[in-house]
Amino acid sequence: MPPLFFSPHNPHTLYLGTQFVLKTTDEGKSWQAISPDLTGWSKVDESEHNPDRPRPPAIDALAASTLDAGVMWAGTTNRIVQLTRDGGGALAESNSARTRSAVGDSLRGAVAS
Repeated sequence: MPPLFFSPHNPHTLYLGTQFVLKTTDEGKSWQAISPDLTGWSKVDESEHNPDRPRPPAIDALAASTLDAGVMWAGTTNRIVQLTRDGGGALAESNSARTRSAVGDSLRGAVAS
């Protein structure tokens, strides 16, 4: 199941992680992508059905800071960790060995601060 959570700073803002970070402020009537594709996945030809093809990567961990409304972390199934400090406008890949070690598999359900 993709990560889905309400902003700790605004109870009317809901975030959803797919290959993008999506945001809604109108109870899900419309969604805005606030990030580019964070998975690094190159598009494959979907016209031919192949059940043996691996699933494309997706965001499987998403956490917002409880202290700073602009800070959010996203982790993907292909082990890319991204950080934004401006609410999704600019994201920086944080894939150093130190970051991966610190974040590890525990980013799922964590709250960034």
